[in-house]
Amino acid sequence: MSSRSYHKVIKKKLEDAFFDVLRRNIPEYILELDENKPLIKDEKQMTMAPLYSPTCDIAVGPFSFADGNINEVYHNLASLSEIDRLIRKLQDSSLGDGYNEHLLDLNQNPRCFVAIEVENTTACDVKHLLGSVTNCSLLAKIG
Repeated sequence: MSSRSYHKVIKKKLEDAFFDVLRRNIPEYILELDENKPLIKDEKQMTMAPLYSPTCDIAVGPFSFADGNINEVYHNLASLSEIDRLIRKLQDSSLGDGYNEHLLDLNQNPRCFVAIEVENTTACDVKHLLGSVTNCSLLAKIG
């Protein structure tokens, strides 16, 4: 399966599992912002500026591309049981050491809630792979 196919599958699973949870728990004034339509984006939907802007394969909002910091919203979302389970599974599969709640405090100015990079095993350019992973960790509260 191609990495683009994985992106589509992951995005669909996130939408099925979390779209309603996100809609119920994100303040309406944030949901109404254009940047939060759609609430779960793939790489092609992540453009933040007319110039170069870092992206990730899949991103989960709410998004904070404009001025402002919505860390409190991200912390509230992370405390929901449905999302806490997702975070723990992501942490377990990517780090192997389990969920670390202190990770939520590392990025104080994220642009989205969760960013996911799907590793393309055919890519041999380590520099670009590391750049993609770095972009996700810098863009998201959980990346």
